[in-house]
Amino acid sequence: HGDDYSRAMSYKNDFVVLLARNSVEWLLMDLACVHQALAVVPLHVSLSPSGVASVLGALPDTFLLAVDTVGFRKLSEILPSIGANLTIILLDGDVTKHESEVKRFGHTLLPLRELEFSSSGASVLPVVNPLERISMLSFT
Repeated sequence: HGDDYSRAMSYKNDFVVLLARNSVEWLLMDLACVHQALAVVPLHVSLSPSGVASVLGALPDTFLLAVDTVGFRKLSEILPSIGANLTIILLDGDVTKHESEVKRFGHTLLPLRELEFSSSGASVLPVVNPLERISMLSFT
């Protein structure tokens, strides 16, 4: 996943779409994005697939998408219709269950637990529990 995370580092000052239920992982992702001055676009999981596609289509070409398992089910309905090279961060669940489906449409799926934000962007950290990450972030 090294190259994939390097690509994720380029999202400084772009958009991060959060398609997930309210959760600790959602909050961690939101706080990390705010800390990095990334524009957060929160989408509720009750939004229809066509509504999600409409929002994604209105964004610039470079954006990061963070989903939980419920958001991923919604997203999987529109994966074939959205552009390639999308980086998707899975906030919960097992990446290996969905990775082949995502790759089939030219996208990359990464687990939140390995993504770490710092002042220079996102990078990989060997952190297993995403709840431990909050103590590593500097919110000054």
